Amino acid sequence: MIETLTLDYTDTVPFKRKRILLIDDHVVVRKGLAMLINEEFDLQVCGEAEDEQSGRNAAARLRPDVAVVDWSLGQKDAAELIRNLHENYPNMSILVLSMHDEVDYVERALRVGAIGYVMKRETTDRVVEGIRRIAQGYFYLTDRAIVALPQDIKSKVAARAAQESPKDSSRQVGHPSLAPASSKADLVIAPHPDDETFGCGGTIRLVAESGTPVDVVFMTRGELGHEEGQAISEQQQADLAQVRSAEAVEACMALGARRVFFLDGKDTRLNEQSHLAADLLSILQSHHYRRVFCPWKGDAHKDHMATFVHLQNALKRYSAPLQLWLYEVWTPQEFNTLIPIDHTVVHKKRAIANYRSQLTQLNYSEGFIGLSAYRSAFCPPANFAEAFFVCSKEEMLTL
Repeated sequence: MIETLTLDYTDTVPFKRKRILLIDDHVVVRKGLAMLINEEFDLQVCGEAEDEQSGRNAAARLRPDVAVVDWSLGQKDAAELIRNLHENYPNMSILVLSMHDEVDYVERALRVGAIGYVMKRETTDRVVEGIRRIAQGYFYLTDRAIVALPQDIKSKVAARAAQESPKDSSRQVGHPSLAPASSKADLVIAPHPDDETFGCGGTIRLVAESGTPVDVVFMTRGELGHEEGQAISEQQQADLAQVRSAEAVEACMALGARRVFFLDGKDTRLNEQSHLAADLLSILQSHHYRRVFCPWKGDAHKDHMATFVHLQNALKRYSAPLQLWLYEVWTPQEFNTLIPIDHTVVHKKRAIANYRSQLTQLNYSEGFIGLSAYRSAFCPPANFAEAFFVCSKEEMLTL
């Protein structure tokens, strides 16, 4: 049985998204990229330019966080423009978008000030992916391009890449950003009430504030979330399940979620309940989500591992494209994306505070806010951040 609750919240403050300037002499390319970028919860196109002079003027006027520059602007390349932008606005990150093979041109692009290079034959997902990555100060290059670089630049790239996940061997931040779908909503899958908040509460709030609806599905009601070693009767389990369900609704309202699903799986026994994969598939097919957040497969709780497996099994029968954001709760994971949550950490704290039944057992607030503070060390100048391994549905099935 799937129980569904629709929530409402009004406590919204605009989130400061990364501002992107597009410089390309093809208006169709600019408009298409702008449409896709503006669908992302943390990115926003602030301006467009069609040539070198208008690009310089727009950069001076708008001071964007990222400039996406077509290497071929009319009859000349963009090397001088990139050099000018880099020298005058050192805090602006520059991503080159080019029809030319990266092995032949990436060295020159990096020498004049770019830190990312994407070929136009790549999907638009890769452009969004690169924007998000270089906005955090990392290089965005394929291994093929890195191998072709001279040693001095290769060493510079390697120094930054060392801060990334070992799995991120392509140096391509994060992940493929989502392709357009028929719905703009996101789904968060939580094994128990509180996992959604501990793992990605700040990001949930950011997504909600950006205008993208967020639904949360709880695999269990957490009926065994009592003091370790304490005997608990069936009635006490039922009472605790009711308490934790109510806490979950309050927490999700604090995070700005639109809807909550309860699947009523058995706490600590999710690995025995194969039917839950079918329940997840039913939810996915009914709502056509753009992104799905789920605990990563190595999170040190058997219900978290089982949740990952149930989602994998559901995805084997799900035909639509989907982007997966794997989050950490109990075990820090290898990540390829960091989301600064300074703006929403107060909402994460409020949501944690709603889990009163669990706070009497452990100081979860200090622990998980501390994890967010630690993750910020990898994406300065943020003070708090959440870590994810982001991948496509096809990649998820191979993990």
